[in-house]
Amino acid sequence: MRQEFDAAVESILAIRNSDGYSFLSFVKRTLFQFRLQAMHDVLDIVVEAYLRGVRLIESGTDIKNPTAWLRRTVYNIIREYSRAERRDRRDIALIESKAMAQRLRGDEDEQLDKKLDEQLKAVWNAFHKISSEDQDILVKRYFDRKSWQEIHQELQTTCDEQVDIGTLRVRGSRAMKRLRGKYHDEIDSASP
Repeated sequence: MRQEFDAAVESILAIRNSDGYSFLSFVKRTLFQFRLQAMHDVLDIVVEAYLRGVRLIESGTDIKNPTAWLRRTVYNIIREYSRAERRDRRDIALIESKAMAQRLRGDEDEQLDKKLDEQLKAVWNAFHKISSEDQDILVKRYFDRKSWQEIHQELQTTCDEQVDIGTLRVRGSRAMKRLRGKYHDEIDSASP
């Protein structure tokens, strides 16, 4: 079988063979149709089709009509290359558009980062201006993510003072209110 396939490919590539001329014209025309003539050579496509045929024969598949099989395979290879080329162009366009959007957002992101930094500094400064009791309650509630019940139990074991959960919630609410007030004072003092 391999000998028949090799003989068919040799006859197609023979210089004075009219079938070979027709086949090579078909390959050239198909490359032009898919706008790939500048990227791929006719012989590269034929060699790729030949290698696929050899692999197919070695896997045990019988190719009945090698010329027709080569024609169909060449056409499919060119279609595969065309799809890959379109996908690559689409990917490049997507990358370029993302890069352009990122450049446009760069200034906005820089301004946003600067504003966030200012706000974080204001929160930090405000936090250090409230009492240590307020800091302790806010840290346990919002940073340690403890429930009011857990904070209550912890205070029961570490402090002599007996506080019920309702009072603890009110203290937490007032501590947050004082923190907000100090934060707004920081923001107002930072504004020109």
